[in-house]
Amino acid sequence: MSLVDDLNRADRIKDVPWKNMDQSSVGAIAEKASWAVSKLWPADSLSRITGSVSDFKIVNGTWYFTLEDDSQPENARASIRVFMYPSDCAGTGFIPSNGDLVAIQGQPSFLLRKCSLELRAVRMGRIGLSEIEAGLRKLKSRLDKEGVFDVKSKPEIPAHIAAVGIITSGSGAARGDIESELRAAMPWVRVILYPASVQGSGAADSLAKAIDKAVRDNNADVLILTRGGGAKEDLRAFNNEMLVRKVASSPVPVISAVGHNRDQVLTDLAATRYASTPTQAVSILRRASSETRANMKDRVENIVLAILVLLVIALAAVMVWLLMRQQ
Repeated sequence: MSLVDDLNRADRIKDVPWKNMDQSSVGAIAEKASWAVSKLWPADSLSRITGSVSDFKIVNGTWYFTLEDDSQPENARASIRVFMYPSDCAGTGFIPSNGDLVAIQGQPSFLLRKCSLELRAVRMGRIGLSEIEAGLRKLKSRLDKEGVFDVKSKPEIPAHIAAVGIITSGSGAARGDIESELRAAMPWVRVILYPASVQGSGAADSLAKAIDKAVRDNNADVLILTRGGGAKEDLRAFNNEMLVRKVASSPVPVISAVGHNRDQVLTDLAATRYASTPTQAVSILRRASSETRANMKDRVENIVLAILVLLVIALAAVMVWLLMRQQ
């Protein structure tokens, strides 16, 4: 018996509104959606669309990015994936950056395999900065002038690390990556998880509370504030002014390891150290610990050498005194 037959059995499900509806497949629905898109936007027509650029990348000369509706509220913005072939990119006269507000002429199309709408851009012009990007740059400039990003005011990573606090999602991949790296590189270190939301409207507050708890507990020698990569809007909590100030003022050293390489957020600038990936945070700890041990070894060697020199001088003085007495 098929799943559909099983679901339609009266003794299993009674009075289900969709029980007798016509059945369809995902492919059939995708084909209908594709047909509707082709009718709304014929192949020979171009649409003019404005929005802000995010997740921009270049692969084999083709530009890929997300275009967001800058006119909608931040937590409810429509977006569409865009691609632009090298032959079309050449005519733009600029390479867009995340946060740019642009106007595009393009052809919407429907991908049957992914059942999703995308846009092929053929022309693009820069209008300015999106409202969010402009606000972010203004905030960054203000915090910089206040000295929030001043590295001299940050606590140093200690020489001996017994416990590391990880502030991230309890179910995220970043946690597992860091724990695996720590077990391999620094097996003596105890890992303490301070779970927090890393995405969404309440994430900044959740992360700040996790930092507060870690500071109150006073069990971790270093904190790693982390999450995996994501779209720019997924990382916005780490640009929140309250959270940035919390990181900057933490008496416990904080390593900010948010996203992967191309992602940079304001907590990266406010932290004691910045790691381009979650696993690099462990490399920073290992290197800092090794450098400190090497420095301590050099200091001990210098002290021993100084003591030996003093002993030699003292011994020479005694020998001179004895020779003088014999004369």
